[in-house]
Amino acid sequence: MNTPWRLPVLAVMVMALVLAACGGGGGGGGGADDGDEFPDRAAASSEDEEGTTYLLREGRYRLSFRAPGCDDVVISVQSVDGAFQYEQQQRVPTSFVNDVLNGEYTIAVVSDCDEWTINLVEF
Repeated sequence: MNTPWRLPVLAVMVMALVLAACGGGGGGGGGADDGDEFPDRAAASSEDEEGTTYLLREGRYRLSFRAPGCDDVVISVQSVDGAFQYEQQQRVPTSFVNDVLNGEYTIAVVSDCDEWTINLVEF
């Protein structure tokens, strides 16, 4: 069976799936908020001063946390300007935060936990 057209079609389909999975192809933008000036990760902990802020660039982030001895962990990731808010009770130690915008964020466990760490890494 000689079907040489299948390989290019398959390659295009794979590329489309990869772009879709990565949120690809988003356009527009520009201006002063260039994502290169914002970091792609942040690490917060209960030892940080209350109100500490972290810069994050636009994207999807893998959130991981540790809160020894704390059963009900609620994590908050909020932009200082109020444009982005994520507050979620965490049932597993790793999850994802989608649609983060370029900006300055507060990151904290808002439930009653004495000791905790949160890591956000662009995915």
